[in-house]
Amino acid sequence: MNTVCRPSTAGEVPRLKALWKRCFGDEDGYIDHYFRTFYRPERALVLEAEGTVASMLLTFPFAVCTSNGACMPACYIYAFCTDPALQGRGYGRRLLSCGEDQAARAGCAAALMVPGEQSLFQFYESLGYESTVFCREQPFFPGQPGRCFPRPCTAEFYKRQREKWLKGLNHIRYPLPVLEYQKSLCRNAGGGFYDLGGGVAAAERDENELLIRELLTDDPEAAASALLGLLGGETARVRLPVLPGETGQPFGVVKWLTPFRPASWANGWLAFGFD
Repeated sequence: MNTVCRPSTAGEVPRLKALWKRCFGDEDGYIDHYFRTFYRPERALVLEAEGTVASMLLTFPFAVCTSNGACMPACYIYAFCTDPALQGRGYGRRLLSCGEDQAARAGCAAALMVPGEQSLFQFYESLGYESTVFCREQPFFPGQPGRCFPRPCTAEFYKRQREKWLKGLNHIRYPLPVLEYQKSLCRNAGGGFYDLGGGVAAAERDENELLIRELLTDDPEAAASALLGLLGGETARVRLPVLPGETGQPFGVVKWLTPFRPASWANGWLAFGFD
């Protein structure tokens, strides 16, 4: 069967939206928001089979930063999927390989993904990815107020404070437009970006639960409690980086596209899967 990998076209957006909906089941408003605010035809790759889009993947520009301060361009692969009716024909593998080749030609040192379920970690490892992106996820409950006073902040402020807090850790650095997109996701879900006075947080509501997608602070309990008080919720589910001496759980995978890779990028911190 004739297949071709290529960038998407603006005219294919309805097809891409339908494919996203069919594969992931997300709400239309969530899908529409991506295409309205962040989509660019060149940021989406598709595999066309016999005249129809069979697979797609979307890309975000990142930088991989090491604990010694070196940073290298990287590509985040998002919403990678194949039409369920066309699965089992190798379309996804071919498209992913095309995406990696394109990223390498653009000078990216690595490609990163967040698998949609735990069983996929082993699958991506079979394709040359490494499970070196970790996080800690922890529940918090309302506590004593008055130890932290969150204030809404801009994405630009968040970016500066985030890099200060993560200095000396393996992590992903986000360009400002990507952080603006993440902030809009949080805001649409009843939250936003917050200055904690020495740290930052990205939070949103999910019914009675507060989801803190990234919490960078020396006092997570006080910050989570304060955000619960500000935004509401019965519990907070918090995503935290794995600090030296701590253990975490696999969150993402990385494939190095250049021989000039870091000697060690263990416990890399990738906060946002745009989930």
